[in-house]
Amino acid sequence: MNVLLVDDQRAIVESIKKGIGWEKLGIEEVYTACSAAKAKLFLVNASIDIMLLDIEMPGEDGLSLFQWVKEKGMNVCCIFLTSHADFEYARRAIGLGGFDYILQPARYQDVEKVLERACRSVSENRRIEQMYKTQKELVQQRDIWLAAIIGQVNQRDFQEAERTLDKLTELLRMEREKTWLYSAQFVPGTCGGYESWTNELRSFFHHNLLEEIYAEATVCVAPGNGLTQNLLLLACKDGMDDKKWEEGLKIYCRFIDGFLKTDCHVYAAKGMALNGLAGRPDIFAPYLQPEKAGESCLSGIIWEEEEQESAEDENDRRMEMVIDYIRTHLYKNISRSEAAQMACLSEEYFSRVFKSYTGWTFKDFVLKEKMKLAGQLLSNSVLPVGVIASKLGFDNFSHFSQVFKKISGCTPQEYRKRHKDE
Repeated sequence: MNVLLVDDQRAIVESIKKGIGWEKLGIEEVYTACSAAKAKLFLVNASIDIMLLDIEMPGEDGLSLFQWVKEKGMNVCCIFLTSHADFEYARRAIGLGGFDYILQPARYQDVEKVLERACRSVSENRRIEQMYKTQKELVQQRDIWLAAIIGQVNQRDFQEAERTLDKLTELLRMEREKTWLYSAQFVPGTCGGYESWTNELRSFFHHNLLEEIYAEATVCVAPGNGLTQNLLLLACKDGMDDKKWEEGLKIYCRFIDGFLKTDCHVYAAKGMALNGLAGRPDIFAPYLQPEKAGESCLSGIIWEEEEQESAEDENDRRMEMVIDYIRTHLYKNISRSEAAQMACLSEEYFSRVFKSYTGWTFKDFVLKEKMKLAGQLLSNSVLPVGVIASKLGFDNFSHFSQVFKKISGCTPQEYRKRHKDE
């Protein structure tokens, strides 16, 4: 621990340096400065923990120097010295965050008592900072191990996942045979703001909320993007009944609905004993399937077995809804993003489901339907080809002709002439 003595009178600085028992206080280095400018050099280039600072100095006074220290974000415990018993000085010094205020002349033992308290305060602050640092590192390691387990299960490497799980429970100081795992995935609806959050902010949000709801559980939130994003895991010693698990998820959903102003759903699984993955190798399987990870439904909780029963029928209904919309709005240039949002699905998952249902990619299906209507208009109306192209959302006549010829095998003019002859 290092101390900086600052006073414009060198005699006072030397007297304090010689008169205090620094070693018994645990002080390693004592630096001295007779001006604010010289003090700044030590503050910038040396590690200063405590500063004894004279308030009344020519030029830049002690209060201004400490204000500079605060603005620079330096964590220095400051004890002010002054020869004037003026309460205004004390008020300003403490208002800036000073540790204490000593009126000179003061006995060495009185100064030592204040320094002793300051040393204890610095040590306690260091302990708290180290605790926060350790806790942060623990969270980072926990999420790294968690991400590793998810990846190993996804690769069907259950033996390696078992070993990693051992390391995770050891890190969390939990006994495997007495620990229960509860898993869920939060899927938000479209809302302003959440989509732009960083992974760190999302993880922090879910951690705090779930740890408040399930005080007895250790919460893990899977980092990263893709299928495992917002995968929530709760490890709970001795477990909890399913009713408590479900009630907590309801509180979780209600809070998110109110806070984020969006519909959301949570796809959840019942609790399972964490005594090995051998008996349940599909532990994360529901969240690694595209139809589960990408889907967004009405607000609420969807339990694993309920969702599995109705997923296919629900997807068919959504595809029919999108197809009806496409056919009645061919004059619009509907994007894949709009269609996916209408179906309450992620874009990637929507594309797979749509192609599986229709046999076409979304883009090709829309163009096919547009050209089908264009053929009807060419055959049954006298509208100019340019007007038909414009009605179907094409700004460029040449592009329309190219697309029409690619799908129908002839140009719009040839198609009209052929059908007119027929």
